[in-house]
Amino acid sequence: MDTKILLPKSYCEDELVMYIASRYKTTPLAVITGFMRHEGILPESGADESLPFHLADNEIEICRGLGIAPSQIEVVE
Repeated sequence: MDTKILLPKSYCEDELVMYIASRYKTTPLAVITGFMRHEGILPESGADESLPFHLADNEIEICRGLGIAPSQIEVVE
């Protein structure tokens, strides 16, 4: 059984998320993924899916302040 997490597209278009992504030379989606793993929304994955960076404490707080959270979680069978 898999799960499908849906996020509003606006998270990837947020100026602060894009700024953080530019600092790490990555994508806004990778920043959001890293944040969601840190918060326990997504499980830590194996080496093949690990991110090459870790968000700083202030960046975690920025993401929390933006209210980044799934808008919907579906269980896919």
